[in-house]
Amino acid sequence: MFEKLKARLARKSLLEEVGTMPDRDLSDLGVSREQLANMVRIPDAVPDRMEKMADRFGADFTRLQRARDSYLDAVEECHHCGATKACGKALARSGADQATPEELDFCPNAELYRDLAQKPH
Repeated sequence: MFEKLKARLARKSLLEEVGTMPDRDLSDLGVSREQLANMVRIPDAVPDRMEKMADRFGADFTRLQRARDSYLDAVEECHHCGATKACGKALARSGADQATPEELDFCPNAELYRDLAQKPH
């Protein structure tokens, strides 16, 4: 419980910092204040889950992260997905029982991960 409280306080502090950031800094980052605030609000579990899911599809997650707009959209999709329990169960499977991309079609980012996996770097 203490860890959750620490994370919440850290997010609050980051949100306050985002609110006072100069527009130039935001411009340098290539994001709007609202986009950055939304990213700060996203729990750490979301990008962790996304990275694992991308791996199941054979997609390069760091490549997705470099495509800022696509990444931000994908994070929002994952964060608001209603299948987090199914996702967690599927990603917990390993070895010979590892979920296949076909079994992961419930993921709102499945098509994006497939596209990334099929395109050469």
